[in-house]
Amino acid sequence: VTEPLLIEVDQIYHLACPASPIFYKYNPVKTIKTNVIGTLNMLGLAKRVGARILLTSTSEVYGDPLVHPQDESYWGNVNPIGVRSCYDEGKRVAETLMFDYHRQHGIEIRIARIFNTYGPRMNIDDGRVVSNFIAQAIRGEPLTVQAPGTQTRSFCYVSDMVDGLIRLMEGENTGPINIGNPGEFTMLELAENVKEVNFYLGRLLVCK
Repeated sequence: VTEPLLIEVDQIYHLACPASPIFYKYNPVKTIKTNVIGTLNMLGLAKRVGARILLTSTSEVYGDPLVHPQDESYWGNVNPIGVRSCYDEGKRVAETLMFDYHRQHGIEIRIARIFNTYGPRMNIDDGRVVSNFIAQAIRGEPLTVQAPGTQTRSFCYVSDMVDGLIRLMEGENTGPINIGNPGEFTMLELAENVKEVNFYLGRLLVCK
């Protein structure tokens, strides 16, 4: 998506961007280029062909939030120069570009802020907590939980996420809209669930 596309479409789902901390920390410049230049190219395509465009943004635009849970009116608490900022700030710029094209050129836009998603065909070494726990269980290693283990996350199954994106695209709400699971797990609860479904008899290791 960092190169212009010459195709004819009615709808554009712009999902392209490294989402794993391992990958976007490895190449932060490519990550932010994908977010910014890729979004500009997709918006240029939408403008040329008159397509509706949906951007998959992220809950990371809220940064290290000071309110829980976060609704869409919360502006966030983001470190603009941290090691994760290539992803967080790139998505924030992408949202800005979407609304600027909407206001200036009348482009039909939809913005989804995706929360943690899991499901089949995840890269087992992508560095996210669900795949980390599963990989450790498969290898017979202790499941490592970052202290204190009571921190919470929500996890949405991939088919539910796809359904939410299609509903947003087909609906009349521009967004941004949070899409995720309203229920939250502590990291210790998640690790116990992974142990149960994998019939894993090993131990949990809480790391400080």
